[in-house]
Amino acid sequence: MLSNDPKANELYRYVRGWKRLCSTIERSEFIPRFCEEDFSWITNGRPRCLIFPMICFCDIPLSKSKSQRLAYGDFVIGLTKDWGVRSGLNPVMYVSAKSELAKSLSDKFCCNFSDGKLLASDFGDFWPMLPYLKPVQGFQKSGSHSEFKSFEQEMEWRFVPDNWRNLIESRASDERTKTEKRKQNDAVFHIQLKFNPSDIEIVIVKTLGQRKALHKIQPALRGKVKLWSKIRW
Repeated sequence: MLSNDPKANELYRYVRGWKRLCSTIERSEFIPRFCEEDFSWITNGRPRCLIFPMICFCDIPLSKSKSQRLAYGDFVIGLTKDWGVRSGLNPVMYVSAKSELAKSLSDKFCCNFSDGKLLASDFGDFWPMLPYLKPVQGFQKSGSHSEFKSFEQEMEWRFVPDNWRNLIESRASDERTKTEKRKQNDAVFHIQLKFNPSDIEIVIVKTLGQRKALHKIQPALRGKVKLWSKIRW
């Protein structure tokens, strides 16, 4: 029986696509991708997004994972939090748009969010925190449209490559073409967030055939690959 604790003891990476799951398990690594983040909360409600490379995890208990599965994929790799800490992951800090913290950051840095690449020199000691901030609520692009979400419910942990924080880009809206996205992601493809089979607590798939395939790819995962249909809440 799974725990009813408000936070899981593992960090879960949701994966959309069977081939991507197999590749991740076979290579024993995660690859960062450039993602859009809503930062209108720091520019007094004016449209503003930041785009930078990251790898996202969460510690939502599996019993409450329905929305995560719908949003990010039906395959899951769960790793120990000890691995996450050792690998430099950090929980996201959620900021309420009406809070004193948001007002203070807006007053100090709002003018520095012009279009283009952001400069570390414009943000001082605040710069290392920037990739780990997220609004409590905001808009997230989903296909060709944006949807309003309560981000704090995602309980996100994040990995942002240190050497690529200088690629943080500020735009009024994310209108990247597929070619531009591919070029950005290719630029960070060589960055690997490594793990060992011993770091994995659970992998969740949909069919017995998929479980057998993962056992063949990585025999050390025997006993760790589960089916959604067999998990007891």
